[in-house]
Amino acid sequence: MIRASNISRYRNCGGAPAAEAGIPEREAKSWTTDGTLIHAALESPEAFKSLPEHLIDTAEWMDLSRQYLLDKVFPEQEGYERLQVIREQPFFVKYDGEKIISGHPDFVQIGTIFGKRTALILDFKAGFLEVPAPEANDQLRAYAVAVWQDKELKIDEVYASIIPRFGVAKTPVYYSSADLPLVLLDLADMEKATREINAERVPSVVACRYCRARSTSRCPETLYPDKRLKEMPSLIALSPAQKGELLDLCEIVRGNIKALQERLWDELKEDPNAVDGWLLAPGDVRGSIPDVDACYQIVSDIMTQKEFQSCLKVAQKPLKDAIKNWLVEKEGIKGKAAAARIKTILAPVVVLKQAEERLEKKTP
Repeated sequence: MIRASNISRYRNCGGAPAAEAGIPEREAKSWTTDGTLIHAALESPEAFKSLPEHLIDTAEWMDLSRQYLLDKVFPEQEGYERLQVIREQPFFVKYDGEKIISGHPDFVQIGTIFGKRTALILDFKAGFLEVPAPEANDQLRAYAVAVWQDKELKIDEVYASIIPRFGVAKTPVYYSSADLPLVLLDLADMEKATREINAERVPSVVACRYCRARSTSRCPETLYPDKRLKEMPSLIALSPAQKGELLDLCEIVRGNIKALQERLWDELKEDPNAVDGWLLAPGDVRGSIPDVDACYQIVSDIMTQKEFQSCLKVAQKPLKDAIKNWLVEKEGIKGKAAAARIKTILAPVVVLKQAEERLEKKTP
């Protein structure tokens, strides 16, 4: 049985499930821990109280987005009724009597719309990467079918959407009772393809991003440079289309190298002799001066106060946090409104600089 969150990867690389089999999950990174904390805060008021300060704004914004979509699909007016909320409950896509896909939707509101049993499914995305729009999101498709197939809920139609960490909530995709059986067949075909013993491994940015087999002997295609790089003519002879393909390959290879370095770093962490000729060197020691007043007392005989102030740079995050706390306490402003107000307050003294241009993949 595969997880709904992996469907997009497996659709792009049918050989990934077999390659990943038996390889344990890697240690969570700081940003995944942040996502876990935000998810917990959106589930429980108690967890929200213990949320680290740097995540409060994000959690508040995502919660406002949740309420916005809830009011859009189930407005508090005649003909609409909210019945029950389901959070992080396991659901399964079933085909031919077998569970083939599992998933844990973050938020499911069950209700009725003019007599039809309706589900609104929301998936909180607290990471930094762009995710497919609701209408093209395989994870939401699986959630929709799984909730529809739950016999106790007796669902007739499903709305599903993404709530991102940044930006506005996405317009929900709608699945009718006629759409859902077709989506089920598509998911079943995809899942069946992953069972093929000799299913092809097809490296790509999307397929490889979270793959546990990446840069291991289970997936030789990512352990060595892609053969397509060797077969390409010189850069000057490439067409625009080939140059685009070259940059795509560079992204894959860059990720392969990073994954390989991380694995070897982990091995050296456990055993200093794991990799000949390499060691984990101590990190750089960097000094800071957090106490501005104490520093000035020391140098006041050497420079004037104006000269000293010219050496200082305002730390924007603590400053914005202080203004935000004041706005909440004095004016009751928070969330997006507070962010806009802070931007207006600081506009006269903020100096904007345009960063260098960067390579970026065009969105279809």
